[in-house]
Amino acid sequence: MLATYVDAVRHGTQQKVTGLCGRIIRGKKPADFLTLTDDPDRKLVLLMGPDGLEKLLGKSGYDMLVEIGYETAYIDRKVAEGNQFKLIVFPEGGPAKLATWVNVIDVVCDVYPSIAAKLNRHRDSLAKVPFGEIERLAGFDFSVADKAGPTDPRYMTEERFRQSAGTLVDARAFLYFTVHLRELFSGDGYTYTADGRQGLMEYIVPNVPIADLGPHEIIDLTITLPFAQPNTRSGNLKTYPIPAHYDPKAVDQVRKVPYEAIATAAGTYAAQHGIKAAVTDKFRLALMAIDVQNTFVIPGYELVVGGAVEDTQRTCAFIYRNLGYITEIDPTMDTHRLFQIFHAAFWVNSNGQHPAPFTSIKLADVENGTWKPNPAMAAYLTSGSYPALLDHCLHYCKKLAERGRYELSIWPYHAMLGGIDHALVPAFHEACVFHAAARQMQTGLEIKGGSPYTENYSIFGPEVLTTKGGKPLPLVQRNVAFLERLMNYDAVVIAGQAKSHCVAWTIDDLLVDISAKDPNLAKKVYLLEDCTSPVIIPGVVDFTPMANAAFQRFQDAGMHVVRSTDPIWTWPGLQDKF
Repeated sequence: MLATYVDAVRHGTQQKVTGLCGRIIRGKKPADFLTLTDDPDRKLVLLMGPDGLEKLLGKSGYDMLVEIGYETAYIDRKVAEGNQFKLIVFPEGGPAKLATWVNVIDVVCDVYPSIAAKLNRHRDSLAKVPFGEIERLAGFDFSVADKAGPTDPRYMTEERFRQSAGTLVDARAFLYFTVHLRELFSGDGYTYTADGRQGLMEYIVPNVPIADLGPHEIIDLTITLPFAQPNTRSGNLKTYPIPAHYDPKAVDQVRKVPYEAIATAAGTYAAQHGIKAAVTDKFRLALMAIDVQNTFVIPGYELVVGGAVEDTQRTCAFIYRNLGYITEIDPTMDTHRLFQIFHAAFWVNSNGQHPAPFTSIKLADVENGTWKPNPAMAAYLTSGSYPALLDHCLHYCKKLAERGRYELSIWPYHAMLGGIDHALVPAFHEACVFHAAARQMQTGLEIKGGSPYTENYSIFGPEVLTTKGGKPLPLVQRNVAFLERLMNYDAVVIAGQAKSHCVAWTIDDLLVDISAKDPNLAKKVYLLEDCTSPVIIPGVVDFTPMANAAFQRFQDAGMHVVRSTDPIWTWPGLQDKF
């Protein structure tokens, strides 16, 4: 029966299903599919029975998710976040029990032996007393506490139940919050709708490794989002379907971009979906994607930011879903060489040794000679004058402190011009090419970070602009032209890496310029909070608090912090712009 059902799913055929139960599970990596849920705190899960599995036959992966009750916005968000979906099916019996009150309490007591005595005390009452009466006795709305989570003292965890008086309310609260038996759970083995109609058979099973559940089959589901998802306030507005070539699972891979095929497919796509050239846009929106480069995103590369792969998955999905609304994409690119002030080769100690990556060089370290600029560089950086090079390093560290910037960090060699680590992440680059061909708009590329004398986190300007004498540093200037071009757009969306450094300082420079011209311009800036992550160096420093504080400051100034998975026409100030 198991093999027959799998064959029916794969071929879209109908058949009568008996003797099986199953569940649709989701995750982003192989480890997420070792158990029946990617929630490590869930010790029990509920399954659909044979009648539910039968209803899935002949449906697409997307329609299967809708059939089991997923909202379309939720599906869209989870797909954009890089989730995959699988259907796991196995014979009923064994550890999976029909979800009657008797079976549920037996299974719960086996899995939670520490509370078994208290739960067994209420076997009869749990089956007989309506949920509404229990909630009345409790004196609060269970759903409210559930939204608050375990921080709410009314949220009944195993530990709280063990320490409680063990009343009927305590027992039902434990089953509600920890076992996830909600208000519509009947205990007769079937689900029910809010209006009292009987639904499908339901089973309960311990969340043990799938390999321990006996014979089973796992079926990969292909989730293709529908083309149009109307917005009730915006009439005919819609998100666009993600093209078939985009594979979120491949975002962490370095590969050649098939430019010809992507450009050709984009032209066909634009014609199919009525996407016009960007020059016709009445409301012009720019996406500034900061440093979406291999060096910061691809696992195993030099300065990978935790969460950057998932951020990039969401950024790519955002581009495709909003293809007809994004006028221009402007990626920035961190661009370095070996001998720069934030690289080890620039510095030596008294033994001629270079600092280790992530060393923090303070002003005092330069003053007392703990670290000094490499004398070999003086010939080509300061025309042979080592004192001038040392003076610049002292001046640089002082300026960082005066400006309230981060101390000078020695970063691993990264974003090296000419190296594969410098390149844009292929999946993101592919999305840019697709957008350019579909909208007939050249992708803007902005380079930063080439001066050996200063760090350049912000695309708009370096950390330090002048020499000790107040003269401009060689090879350094503010990127005024790009800033002015961006601010001519009606809206600017910002994503990329890293939230605590290049993203934060770029936005900070943008805000300074905006404040000098017209503070109201801040309202045209939108920060994609789910498409950027802060630098965290385990055991050294976590920049998360600084990144969050910066985003709060930007929001207080009038900028909007939004999510990439929400339709852009629902963002503040954009409801009637498209």
